[in-house]
Amino acid sequence: MNRNIYPVLKAIMVIVVMFIMFSMNTRAEDISTCRDLNATGTIYVLTQNISSIGSCINVTAFNVTLDGSGYTINYSSTGAYGVGINISRQNNTVIKNVRVVEGSATTSSKYGIYVYFANNTIIYNNTIYTNGTSSNAIYLLTSGNANIDSNIINTSGTTAFGIYLMTSSNNNTVQNNNLYGISDTLLYVRNSNGNTVNNNSVKCVSKAGAGNALGLAGSNNNYLSNNDLTAANGGSSVSGILFATNNNYNNIFVNNTVRAMQGTSAIGIQITTTCNNCTFSGMNIQTALGAIGIQIAINNNLTITDSIINSTTDVRISSASVKAGYWNFTNVSRKDGKPLNVSWIAGANGTLNNMWYLDVYANYTNGTAAPSAQINATDIYGVAQTTTADANGNARFTLLEYIQNGSGGNTKTFSSNYSINASIAGQGLNISLNMSTNRFQVFTFTPTGGATSCTYGGSGNWALNCADNCIFNTAQIIANGDNVTITGTGTLTFNSGGIWTFTGFYQYVNIYPGCVINIYPGGGWNT
Repeated sequence: MNRNIYPVLKAIMVIVVMFIMFSMNTRAEDISTCRDLNATGTIYVLTQNISSIGSCINVTAFNVTLDGSGYTINYSSTGAYGVGINISRQNNTVIKNVRVVEGSATTSSKYGIYVYFANNTIIYNNTIYTNGTSSNAIYLLTSGNANIDSNIINTSGTTAFGIYLMTSSNNNTVQNNNLYGISDTLLYVRNSNGNTVNNNSVKCVSKAGAGNALGLAGSNNNYLSNNDLTAANGGSSVSGILFATNNNYNNIFVNNTVRAMQGTSAIGIQITTTCNNCTFSGMNIQTALGAIGIQIAINNNLTITDSIINSTTDVRISSASVKAGYWNFTNVSRKDGKPLNVSWIAGANGTLNNMWYLDVYANYTNGTAAPSAQINATDIYGVAQTTTADANGNARFTLLEYIQNGSGGNTKTFSSNYSINASIAGQGLNISLNMSTNRFQVFTFTPTGGATSCTYGGSGNWALNCADNCIFNTAQIIANGDNVTITGTGTLTFNSGGIWTFTGFYQYVNIYPGCVINIYPGGGWNT
């Protein structure tokens, strides 16, 4: 299945879940103090600001909704340990429209909303402020199928994550949230799989130590798209995306903007642990002057396509302990269109494959497409790829420019120039291309309208070969009792005036697969 539709499918699932949950919540109750929410199927509505020296709201029943109506929950107001909203082992909870504020930074690990062993939680349209050390704003621990949507989050304590998915918090959706804070990692997915992280704005402005907008550790099969991830104003180092401890597999990143803007220590994507079969497409990676776009410090395999890296060092293989890995880059360049600046530390090894697209358009001199054209691309070593132009005359190749490998990346082997050949109906065209960037090549053929099969003989059935790419500009009369059979792969074009007229009854045109027929106004056939 195309992973691009996953966010849509999950959004539909969330709507269905919300409908079911709201339909189950048939009882409403106003609340004006911190308390347990203990009645199954109840919608609790906050009617004023409430405060507690410790914890405030504790959900102790299934199918509970808390509607904050824009009011504030002030928890740990004097610094005592507490949680703003606690949801433990209770499913189908909805928290919405509430402002959650940690009252004092004294003591640590005081979470804004804490979800523990609970499934199908919805956290929607809330504003959450925390200021204590390790006081995560939204913390899911071993909780799945949650939807965290459209929340505003601000954390000002050290090591306080904005959204933290921890230990088997699987299949959650995190979308449309706005996160700002100074934590070492602001949005963190750890030992959790199958989550969708979509359309979030994350800005980490760590004042000391490391600061990362997004972190993954020991997490697999997550899909992250259309996020704006910024790490800035940090201390020792900042990263837009950090692959931290433990191995990460099969994570997909699509159309994310990544900024790391803290001096020469900034890194757009930092891979310090295995990220095998991670794929990145449509990425826009920007770093500060003197900084690094992508840093690889461990053996891994990854693929990057259709992306822009704008850094002083675009890619750096940073550790001599890197001894293996395949890094496939297709249509990846700098913002100014220049080739990537790739740096290897002495002793590091692996294989970087740098590739580009060749798009081919095959047509005829009359402007019609040539969908049956055979296109061949052969590199300097005689390795060939072959394809057939599609119904619109288009074909695409992904062609290797060079392979870089060897100790310290000291070997670069070029496959370019390529010999590009196109052929149709006995005609052949060719050109040599240097694939140091994306290329677009047009091949234009002469229509074979004079071929024998393009002319009706005046009597008898007409066997027409579509590979002759006939173009009809004048009328042809098909005698009574004669039929037309069209075989082969190619294009037939009926321009204005190109009309077949059948003079009898029960005549037919039998068209076999592979023939594309273009009929323009004033052309075609009639009876």
